[in-house]
Amino acid sequence: MGQVLDVENPSAELPSLRFLPGGQLAGSTGCNSFQGTYAMVDDRLVMNPGAMTKKFCEGDQEQKFLDAIRKTNTIRLSGQRIELLDAEEAVLMQLKPKR
Repeated sequence: MGQVLDVENPSAELPSLRFLPGGQLAGSTGCNSFQGTYAMVDDRLVMNPGAMTKKFCEGDQEQKFLDAIRKTNTIRLSGQRIELLDAEEAVLMQLKPKR
């Protein structure tokens, strides 16, 4: 959503997103962990982060990450990255494989 994460901060956990079998979704906001669901509904990808731990998180990174997940309409593979796109096909988030 137009911002880059501070990956140089060793104390910060990077957000993550995993698409698991059976429509299960799991990941981390960089602060809290979550387990939810994903499904195709009328040619639209719908993701719900679902249950989440409740740690206090500084800043707004967590909320922006969750907003991008909830606004996602489709995904696109772009080289080694997955792009989450909204209904107008604007890139909400770019994800790359964990190494």
